Amino acid sequence: LEARGQGSPVQAAAFAARAWMLRTLGLGLEDAPAIRSLIAGVTIGARDGEAEQFSEAFRQTGTFHLFSVSGLHVGMFALLLWLVVRPLGLTRRQSVLVIVPLLFFYALVTGASPPSIRAAVMITVAFGAFLLDRPNAPANSLAAAALLLLGWDTNQLFSAGFQLSFFIVASIFLLAPPLQAYFTTRLQPDPFLPRKLYSRWQNATAEAGREVGATLGVSAAAWLGSLPLTVVLFHLAPLLAIPANMLAVPLAFGILAVSMLSLLTGLASAWLATVFNNTSWGLASLLLAMVQGTAALPGSYVHLPPGCMQPPARLTVFDLGTGGAQLLRTQQEAWLFDTGTDTDFKRTIEPAMRAAGLGRLDALVLTHGDAGHTAGAIRALEATPPRQILVSPFTDRSPSRRRLYALLAEKNFPKSIVLPADRFAAGPGATIEVLAPEVGARTADDQALVARLAVGRFGVLLMSDTGAATESALIDRNGSSLRSDILVLGRHGEDIFATTEFLAAVQPRVIILAPADPFREGTDEPALHSRLAESGATIFDQAECGAVITTFNGPRATVRGFLNKQITVLQGDRQISR
Repeated sequence: LEARGQGSPVQAAAFAARAWMLRTLGLGLEDAPAIRSLIAGVTIGARDGEAEQFSEAFRQTGTFHLFSVSGLHVGMFALLLWLVVRPLGLTRRQSVLVIVPLLFFYALVTGASPPSIRAAVMITVAFGAFLLDRPNAPANSLAAAALLLLGWDTNQLFSAGFQLSFFIVASIFLLAPPLQAYFTTRLQPDPFLPRKLYSRWQNATAEAGREVGATLGVSAAAWLGSLPLTVVLFHLAPLLAIPANMLAVPLAFGILAVSMLSLLTGLASAWLATVFNNTSWGLASLLLAMVQGTAALPGSYVHLPPGCMQPPARLTVFDLGTGGAQLLRTQQEAWLFDTGTDTDFKRTIEPAMRAAGLGRLDALVLTHGDAGHTAGAIRALEATPPRQILVSPFTDRSPSRRRLYALLAEKNFPKSIVLPADRFAAGPGATIEVLAPEVGARTADDQALVARLAVGRFGVLLMSDTGAATESALIDRNGSSLRSDILVLGRHGEDIFATTEFLAAVQPRVIILAPADPFREGTDEPALHSRLAESGATIFDQAECGAVITTFNGPRATVRGFLNKQITVLQGDRQISR
């Protein structure tokens, strides 16, 4: 944070304020780290491992926007500022001039996330009508905010957050008024009874009906607006999102308001800040209980199978530095080969699986015990429990593997030992054959599982981190049957790999190469790239292209680099690269 804060005085002030806020919001909550993290997440967008355990429940109930700072938080903060500033005797124009800079400073304090910046821009455009004495047209304000943001960064248009933000706000503008009228009418007393004849109870009922109808209308409009994109992007339909948000949003507003009081009083008294923090603890505990209880209800959400929205098969080779993981998705099954580190799985693989609508793995294949390949297996087991776990027959000194096996024994979850020649089906037209390791392999990398995928008419060879010894054994045992259209290479820790003889046996048309370890000395990197170039294959170097996604669709396979947009299309004997 300090390094980032050196960019400008405003950034430095924002990060210093964020650090102080975190300390103040944690006063008196030292014995409740999870709730403290939840409060910090709701208030200033600070999330850590303690609060991550709650994320899935928020996602399943359609309240995940409360779990981190979003446009809703910026809107609530703007409302709180308005309620504070207006009683001070400032005019409406003066209030706007005070609130707008504070909104952007709050967006910086919360990490300058795209949703918070978008919301600050949208609210500023709406407030601009006050400064110019113009009528506030919501649709015009929304369009102007979108134009400003796209003028600054056109790539925002393809961001799921941008699409959801503007689609939901537009839905609220269009659908909330008629829905509010519909619900409010049905929550009022007898419409033919004159208001003057209402009893005290009927007056109270009418007022409550108006409030509930207004809240229900906005929640329903937001849910209807978000549902199509939620289904398409995340393959998840939170069916109880409307009642969940009606209960959760007021609680989140209460947490934010009380936390602001804690921060204000914390400037003068740590004791008063502690009092307000304990109030926030109560509200946050209630919010958590409500969200988890709703998520546990049968039918509260539905995971939609992604098969009808996906091509017949897709292989993603993640860019995890010196680690490795590949995800094979067909319309029926999902196989994950290795998990990367714990951080890799949490930050890269799990979000990718969630975006693909994968609620559970059909198989988790652990090639060897290297922490860069299997340390995330425990998190994978907890987040997306696989139907089966396939492992090598070898044992090694890997602490990651020992911890995983201990957890499997504790949960009575069996693992399956696989051997060369074992074959598995991964859906119609997709098979997985184990080619290695052989008994007698000496190093951990050469004890890794090697698998050949047959997807339609295309072959893909996943080599993990194996080296020249394994390549030689594969040539001796398989000969010309090693031929594969796509070769995925890891990095052996000691030996050379991708030998000339091996490349001649595989005859790959595309080679996906993991990044080199910058701390390893004595590599044959120039010779390696020379051998790869001589093979005639198209090289996807993940140091440049990042993750590589191969889409299999009938007679065509399209290989695409994520960062540099490198594309190669394989169709029959033809190969087109651009």
